[in-house]
Amino acid sequence: LAFKVLLEGLARSRRPEILDLGPAVGTNVSFFATFSCRLHICDLYSSIRDTMATSTPDSDELDLDVFDRHLAAQIPVLENDSFDLILTWDLFDYLDPQELALLGGLLAQRCKAGGHIFALVSAKNRIPALPNRYHILSPEVLRYDPTTRAQRDGPQYKQSDLARALPNLEVQTSFLLRHGIQEYVFCYEPGSSAKSAENNA
Repeated sequence: LAFKVLLEGLARSRRPEILDLGPAVGTNVSFFATFSCRLHICDLYSSIRDTMATSTPDSDELDLDVFDRHLAAQIPVLENDSFDLILTWDLFDYLDPQELALLGGLLAQRCKAGGHIFALVSAKNRIPALPNRYHILSPEVLRYDPTTRAQRDGPQYKQSDLARALPNLEVQTSFLLRHGIQEYVFCYEPGSSAKSAENNA
């Protein structure tokens, strides 16, 4: 699995900086404590939903300028350092392509060169109406708990869609799991966006 491969590399890092964009989960905090890392938690989707409720109460869409400013304010900035690993879980499934591009650009700024981003992307046409809560039970086992029984249409992002929305992030590893979820490990390589543009010219 992609997550296990990712952790093997993380174990070789000295005092890695990790950003979890999901809610605080006790089992995950305990798991990462074994890596002697610094773990930062930012429940990003909940804060996006709260901002949407206050800024556009009669709409399901969030103004992109408001969204961009909100991301910049919510995602931590490390003093004299960047993140080795960013966990987005299934957040990508709850963003439209423009929002995803804004998030991807900011994550590239927050990630150190050679750092990684972990994402779970559903291939199903229906997904839970809200992101799941994920528990790390071991390097090989992730458990997810639905936060609602309601469902919504899923974007069914393919790797080509992600490449367009996230030009600064290269797919390093990807696995399709049995329940229709694609695991992705992205690597931030400075200049990868320029290389892609040259290849497409």
